[in-house]
Amino acid sequence: MEVLAGAASIIAVVEVTAKIGELCGTHIREVRHAPDDIERLRSKVVALHAVLMRLHKLPPSEIDASAVQNCNKYLDSLLKRLEPKKQHSSMRRMGLRALKWPFTSKEVGDQVQAIEQYLVIFNLSLQLGISERTTDAEQDRLLDKLAYVGEAILTSYETSRRHRQCLPSTRVDVLQQIMNWTVDTSPRCIFWLKGLAGTGKSTIAKTIASSLKAVSSHLATYFFKRGHGDLAHVRRLLPTIVRQWVRFSPSYRQSVLDVIKKDPNIGQSADIREQYETLIVGPLRLSRQLEPSSEPFIIVMDALDECDDETDLRMLLKLFATTNDLPDLRIKIFVSSRPDLSRHGFEEMPSVFHYTMVLQDVPRAIVDRDIKIYLSHELKAIQERFRLPSQWPSMEEQNTLATKAGGLFIFAATACRFIGGASQAKPQERLEQICSSVTMNKLMTEELDQMYALVLQNSIKGRYTDEEQQRNRLRFIHIVGRIVILLDPLPMSQLFMLFGGAHFESQEELEGVLQTLHSVIDIPEDANNPVQTLHLSFRDFLLDPDRCFDRQFWVDEEQANQTLAVDCLRLMSSSLQRNMCGLTSLGTLKAKIDLTLIEKAFSPAVRYACRHWAEHASRARSQFQKFSVVYEFIHDSRRFATNFRHIIEQAPEQLYVSAILFSPMQSSVRQIFASSVPRWIRLRPQLDETWGPSLQTIECSYSVRSACFLQGDRLIATSGRLYSPQNHRSFEKLEIWDAQTGERQTNLLPITGDSTRIMKLSADGLTVVLVSSDNVLKFWDIAKRDFRFVLEKGHSQIVCTELSGDNNFLAVGYEDGTIQLYGTTAGDCRHELGGHSDRIIGLDFSPDSKIIATSSLNAVLRLWNVQNGSLLHTVEGLHIDYADSSIIAFSSDGKLLAVALKIAAIQVWDVAMGKVELNLEVTVETARPPRFLHVAPSPPRQTLPEKVLFSPNGEVLASVLNNYTIHVWDVRTGACLSTFEGLGVVAFSSNGELLASGFAEDQVQVWNIQKDVLHCNLEGHTRPLSAINFSDDGRTLLSGSSDRTARVWDIQRGAGQPSNWKERAYKTNFSNDGKAVVLLLFFGVRVFDFETGDCRLRYDGDVVSFSSEGQLVIITSDGDTRVADLQTGSHSNLPNGDLYTLSTDGQLAAFVDDNEKDIRVWNIRRDEETVCFAYNHETLIKKLLFSSDSDLLASRTGGEVRIWTIRTGNCISIVDNRFGVFQDMAFSPNNKLLAFTDFEEDKSGYSASLCLWDVRAARLRFKFDWDLWFKNKIVFGPDSRLVAVVSDYYDDDDDDDDYGILVWNTQTGERILTQRSHSYKPRVEFLAGIDALFIDGKPYATGTAKLTEAEVARYSRSISSLQIDKSRTWVTKSSERVLWLPPERRPDAYAVWGNQMAISSNNGLITFLTFTDEVES
Repeated sequence: MEVLAGAASIIAVVEVTAKIGELCGTHIREVRHAPDDIERLRSKVVALHAVLMRLHKLPPSEIDASAVQNCNKYLDSLLKRLEPKKQHSSMRRMGLRALKWPFTSKEVGDQVQAIEQYLVIFNLSLQLGISERTTDAEQDRLLDKLAYVGEAILTSYETSRRHRQCLPSTRVDVLQQIMNWTVDTSPRCIFWLKGLAGTGKSTIAKTIASSLKAVSSHLATYFFKRGHGDLAHVRRLLPTIVRQWVRFSPSYRQSVLDVIKKDPNIGQSADIREQYETLIVGPLRLSRQLEPSSEPFIIVMDALDECDDETDLRMLLKLFATTNDLPDLRIKIFVSSRPDLSRHGFEEMPSVFHYTMVLQDVPRAIVDRDIKIYLSHELKAIQERFRLPSQWPSMEEQNTLATKAGGLFIFAATACRFIGGASQAKPQERLEQICSSVTMNKLMTEELDQMYALVLQNSIKGRYTDEEQQRNRLRFIHIVGRIVILLDPLPMSQLFMLFGGAHFESQEELEGVLQTLHSVIDIPEDANNPVQTLHLSFRDFLLDPDRCFDRQFWVDEEQANQTLAVDCLRLMSSSLQRNMCGLTSLGTLKAKIDLTLIEKAFSPAVRYACRHWAEHASRARSQFQKFSVVYEFIHDSRRFATNFRHIIEQAPEQLYVSAILFSPMQSSVRQIFASSVPRWIRLRPQLDETWGPSLQTIECSYSVRSACFLQGDRLIATSGRLYSPQNHRSFEKLEIWDAQTGERQTNLLPITGDSTRIMKLSADGLTVVLVSSDNVLKFWDIAKRDFRFVLEKGHSQIVCTELSGDNNFLAVGYEDGTIQLYGTTAGDCRHELGGHSDRIIGLDFSPDSKIIATSSLNAVLRLWNVQNGSLLHTVEGLHIDYADSSIIAFSSDGKLLAVALKIAAIQVWDVAMGKVELNLEVTVETARPPRFLHVAPSPPRQTLPEKVLFSPNGEVLASVLNNYTIHVWDVRTGACLSTFEGLGVVAFSSNGELLASGFAEDQVQVWNIQKDVLHCNLEGHTRPLSAINFSDDGRTLLSGSSDRTARVWDIQRGAGQPSNWKERAYKTNFSNDGKAVVLLLFFGVRVFDFETGDCRLRYDGDVVSFSSEGQLVIITSDGDTRVADLQTGSHSNLPNGDLYTLSTDGQLAAFVDDNEKDIRVWNIRRDEETVCFAYNHETLIKKLLFSSDSDLLASRTGGEVRIWTIRTGNCISIVDNRFGVFQDMAFSPNNKLLAFTDFEEDKSGYSASLCLWDVRAARLRFKFDWDLWFKNKIVFGPDSRLVAVVSDYYDDDDDDDDYGILVWNTQTGERILTQRSHSYKPRVEFLAGIDALFIDGKPYATGTAKLTEAEVARYSRSISSLQIDKSRTWVTKSSERVLWLPPERRPDAYAVWGNQMAISSNNGLITFLTFTDEVES
């Protein structure tokens, strides 16, 4: 009975959580204060509801009934407090609301904490619930998503081959100390074993790991190796550790599986911090709760200093240090490395965090004893193998070897391999060579260096002539010199493929040379394993001219890199060809390509060449600069790669399609690969001859609101806002990019979700301020990759933040007008600044960080002393049009402050004296948008300053006015130096000579303000600019735009003059014969010849109407109205009016008379009025529509439709819609029906409907309802039997809008088809003779019978399958991606005629493309 009671209680709790969630939603809508508190509680209740729904699926026996009952009691009490109190009758009569939020912010925090406790309890039950478990195969599949490196673990072949264990009776004290640490209970969770190269660290690490494996089940290992691919990647460490731990703990395994289900990429692309928190800390903490045990989870890492990313390494050590603060996890970490690791943060850790053992500090006598034991063991094996006398070697010779080792085990190991090597020399001779050798340098590694030199000298000696010895020496430099600088090791066969063929006739000959170096080069028995140096010290020796005293063996690193780069290019040239993976689609995304295909298609040597040729070339830069052709090709390749990086990484096949197609005509890459330009595109767009000023384009997933250079122009930061459909709110997104390559730097910023409301970067790019939706502020240190401090919710909502220039102060502005100043070291509140009575909109520190200017929504500016928080000055009357602090600006020395006022003036204040130095008056005139903005005329307004900005030297002030002009002022005299057209974003170069501003929405103008001339104009964006910044050297400029891109420009290559105004089309049509393209512009019409691209006809003016087939167009200009025939070029005048529309046959034009009371119908051919309808209605007419036979005319207002007969002028029907709003309308082809769409709003939200009005019977035939309601378009079938509606489709689970297509039978009212289109402006077409609807060229049956292949083939020929996808980035053919469009070529309008496509972009570019019937793969 208790079991059943538990199950019943869950149902009750689920119902209560649903009620509470609904009440919270009601409070959000009805209660104006505390929205964040309400949302915070609601989200927790929703989370609890979701967990309980999952818990309900478990068997009753696995449910904690008492916990469920206690939760039920708690939620009942919460529900009672949330339920609205009974309303007094007098309040109801007066319409007053009784709903009131019952909790304070602190009480909400308590409620949230209580719910979180129940979430923990119930989630624990779910972890062990069998209904949530997956099969073993599914678990393995999920765990395979972790970037696991099997070669790095203890039991791998690679580790076994590279490392040996300590011999018995050696390293006894060292090993014992480490093993004692693994079982002690001290808080020092890290043991750092450090020592110089060759002191035996790896041998000790492997011995410790092997010993722990025998006694501990919770062991994970990782043996690093520099220059060996994944073995040197820090980012592979944590996933590999997790893969080992999941075998030992079922609860830990299940927790990790849940994490991977939620984020499948966590083990691949996430940064180290996120991996540590989500794969290590979270699952381990849960595992400890479910499986209490005192046994620690142990990590053994060897050669951590050999990892390849210093930044990631520093972050890793930072995270390891935090394990001391997590004693409940019981993690032990053993690390071995060279002493260099100390500079990455190890020695910054307090000593209470870790033990440190220095191998050099071990008494020399103990080390020498251990080395003698090792030598005795190894030499005994050589004696037995070569059948030498039992007394060999002598004790004196062994002692000599031990002395020469100098405490370095690597010397002893190399010497034994040299002595025992299979060669012409005998062991005794080689032993004598070592013992008798004399050191040649004074370095600490002198004996080891002498050992290496001896090995190399012997490798080229023997029964060789001098000529053969010289050949062997050259071969050594050629082969070994490359092996030691390889960035990833390769097997023997791949070495021969990459560079051996040029010097060796066969792979066997190459192997023979390397066999003579077996004591320093590891040549594995398995041919699939890589050839590599046995120890890193051998590489160090060869590359250091001071250590490699025998100069015939010294490797010139720069020269070797040049030779290897050439080898890579040669191999790539002979091996690479198009589509090596055999992809069947041109638009196949890289994420969808099976990795096994890549491994089969590209040999390891070819993969190496592709990945690393550029790095080797970079390391040999001075060598390559001697070859101008190669250097120019590399430069052009870089421009090619940075311009098309986005698509090359996304869809590799587009490298040969879009990237080459849209490259400049003179590009070296394009010319070399000219034969790869797709033959199936017969007509190509007009292209520039050379690369333009745009150096690279960074594509973002948001409209870029800010963009700036960081850290000496090395990085770029962009930010913007994204919308979260799940939470129905927008959030801030900040990203950092490599300024040279455009690669996103994913590991610099904290992991944020869709709850970040404010995300602001400091001016120096070193810190980030984040404010979450629940008003928690966090301060992120980019260098340390950690939160420096966290501030819990304040007394009202945070609305803005700002960091001082010295990064010592953080200012936080609140909704209620309060400002708080925090120290950025510990997050302590230094001052609270009061006085503002309204929302804070601007915070601005002076350059010396001594003064802060604060502005509020009530147009008041205050200046404060940062050190003591005292008020210095107050300025009233600011021009507040936007929540933007750019209405004020400090000069670079902080002595002056410019303020934009709403009295059409700019004041320049002396900050110290608190007085006005200059009054700069703006000419008062009406502000109208210039023609280049392409916006509808707006009412005139007063000219006011919107932004002010000082030049770096403080001598010049720039002001941006709302009349789209920019004024430049002399601060000393107050004289206006120059005025030019421009938009709201401005920036000065560092020397103050150049001023950049927005122009024509999407262009950047750069002015030389000293010479008062235009320096250059930069075109490429397709949407308004939002940010402009110069680089420190003033040679490049960064711009951000709402077109979701940021661009880096070379301002020396920009065009001299801007386009007067871009001819941007809002609609594109083909002529009936497909030979001409008609562009309907914002201010005219252009007709282009499709074959030549020449403009053959143009009309200027406002386009007010056009015929359905695009042949006729009505234009108004300078008070005149004309109807023009775009095929013949003829035109005739029409009376002035409004809402012009043309009949289908082009004979009639209807419009609303200037008196707005009459509808007039004009016969165009006869140039006379046909009829005039007296409308006489208070509501304005919004649309006119002719029937297909031109006998009827429909007029629509917001809530009424009237149908008129042209011949009689009578109104035959009035359709009244009292509650909804009419949208689109259309007559059926037989003119018997008028279809119109409307939408209504009620308590449940919005609903849409399609109404079919019987014209003859004057009654409503059908009304069809659906949930799609944006931008509806109606399409009838040719026989009027079917009607389709194309509507914007919005899905809460999808971040993008699609289109929904619904089809009804007009005779029966049956809905017969519902489809969804992923295209941008989908084409919906009916054809006579077939029961089908074609959506983007694809047929869908609308009858009872299925379509036959013959029918589809016959009718599809008359329907184009070309389309633009919904992202506007791809041309698709039969719904398959075939051509990627660069940002500047993406459509605002486009048209298709057969296999021809015309695209008009927002920046004025026109692209004409013709595709053959069969697109090649």
